[in-house]
Amino acid sequence: MNERLKISLGVLALLSIVICVYWPGMSGGFMFDDYPNILGNDAVSNAKLTVEDLKAAVHSGIAGPLKRPIPMLSFALNSATAGIKPAAFKITNLLIHLLVGLLVFYLTLLILRQTQQPIDRLNIGLASLFGAAFWMLHPINLSTTLYVVQRMNSLAAMFSLLAIIFYCVGRRRLIDGEPRAFFYCCVITPIAILMGLFCKENAIVVIPIIALTELCFFRFEAKRESHISALKTTYMIGAVLSVVLVLAFLWLRWDWLDNRYQFMAFSLMERLLTETRVLCYYAALIVFPRLTEFALFHDDFIISSSLFNPISTLACVLALAAVISAIPFLAKRFPLLTYSIGWFLLAHSLEASFLPLDIIYEHRNYLPAVGIAVGVAGALTNALAWGLEKRLVFTITAMIISVLAGLTFLRANSWSDPVTLAMVEAQNHPKSFRSVYAAGRAQYGLYLMRKTPSDYIDAVEKLERAINLDLDSKLPLIGLIQLAYNNGEQPKAFWLEELKDRFQSKTSRIADINALGAIARCRADKVNCKIPGDLVVEIYEVAHTSEKMKSAVKAQLLVDFAALLINERQANERALQLLYEANSKIPNNYAYRRILIDVLISSGKTQEAMSVIESAREIDRWKDRYNSPITELDALATMIGEQAPKPVDIAE
Repeated sequence: MNERLKISLGVLALLSIVICVYWPGMSGGFMFDDYPNILGNDAVSNAKLTVEDLKAAVHSGIAGPLKRPIPMLSFALNSATAGIKPAAFKITNLLIHLLVGLLVFYLTLLILRQTQQPIDRLNIGLASLFGAAFWMLHPINLSTTLYVVQRMNSLAAMFSLLAIIFYCVGRRRLIDGEPRAFFYCCVITPIAILMGLFCKENAIVVIPIIALTELCFFRFEAKRESHISALKTTYMIGAVLSVVLVLAFLWLRWDWLDNRYQFMAFSLMERLLTETRVLCYYAALIVFPRLTEFALFHDDFIISSSLFNPISTLACVLALAAVISAIPFLAKRFPLLTYSIGWFLLAHSLEASFLPLDIIYEHRNYLPAVGIAVGVAGALTNALAWGLEKRLVFTITAMIISVLAGLTFLRANSWSDPVTLAMVEAQNHPKSFRSVYAAGRAQYGLYLMRKTPSDYIDAVEKLERAINLDLDSKLPLIGLIQLAYNNGEQPKAFWLEELKDRFQSKTSRIADINALGAIARCRADKVNCKIPGDLVVEIYEVAHTSEKMKSAVKAQLLVDFAALLINERQANERALQLLYEANSKIPNNYAYRRILIDVLISSGKTQEAMSVIESAREIDRWKDRYNSPITELDALATMIGEQAPKPVDIAE
């Protein structure tokens, strides 16, 4: 049997194994961010196979500055062809995972051949297949595959790998002096990067990964001296430009950055310190996977408040500093090791940086883990090159793959339905507030379906346990109050008093405000909402006097409170006071300014509304933006001048 046939059969076997391992998870449901991006997005959920519908879906994205049009189009195609069925979306995700795995295999093959290891081509192919299997079957990549909305992440990784592959092909041709080499490097590679950015903005990290590829394997080698000079000049300009762009972003958008951190439970410095430990944790989880460590949420991960608290922060900072400093010196002597570690760090460089993102998610390892997979394949070729017994080497390889496949299969079974997933995650991470809270909500969902008293009791128990896992959060208390009223019971006095106390004396986050806002919107439907309106107003009265809220969070609370007062008590004057206060805290938020204008108009205060419109026109940041609100403000002013407007329902 020739080499190519053996490798082809190995690839087919690997793809079959991956499908079997992941198949139990195909029966799972939608979750969390799937709802606003897919189910709650009419352009996607109601899409038909027409140009107009698909175009609308492309422009309907709500995530990221670029709106991620390629994944949105793929979601619409799923919806248009198979309806809103989780299995159809998950099968598509699995197919993408298989395709990305094939790209991992081919890229590893290119890199191992470039290192010119002294072993035969068949063993290089088998080592590349092992690297791809390590990546495809690793349980850390499961959430990217089975969590539907993370298709944004997998598609971005797919185009990123294509960019690196085309660059490697072009550089090999440039070294050999073949024609059209620059076409691969300078045309196809940038196009692939751009496509990746339209899937998820973190695809930008592929640019430094390409630079690392050049440093480790090609080292500015080319047949013509002019090509070498062009390469060095391009990289020098790119490095300088990258530094300038980052500094310019920090200088020009520092107010945005500072405002975003008001919504987080940690400061910028705390995030940077914690991320050093997160990177070490990720690496350990990839190299030594433990089933009970994997989770959708890792909010039980301790925040680093300083270099010495916890002390592991200092160790991780020093370790990362040493590794990063050594990369330029190790690249020539140990290219594969340098490449593996450098890839992992560079692929994390955006989401582990100063950006105001949540601390830790496993799906962020989808592209970084490729670097580890390439390193694993390289270790296998080194073992063979050193003359180790081939049968022993491949036996150990098979054992590693079997363990990874078994762990992923068990995890896929946990993802077979949302309730099982919630219960398993809460069991594995009993100190994770979000996991225990999600389990409580899932348990209450079971109660609504089965009307079994034990489900109600278990839901209360989990939500009460969640109260003590995050002493600032109001979510479980709000959930318990909703649960009690929906079950025809009076909530415990402790729940109500604790909720008021937390709003008064604890730091509030945007999730707390949104949960309370959901009750306020519920009160707009007075027929089906069982929570008394006076109680909701009472909670808001306490919450809005708190001095523990950051400006952005307080502004949202004030806007929701104003809406509640209008819907519940027609207290427009009090509502206007709250709206003015909200706008003074966040003057550049157009939505808040628009609500204030609408309430003024509906209250008959047209002159005052005109005054607010005129002041809004002077906000500089609105004047030159795409789809500037200035046009809408002009239309409102014209409407006020021409006719009496109809009242506006701000609860919507």
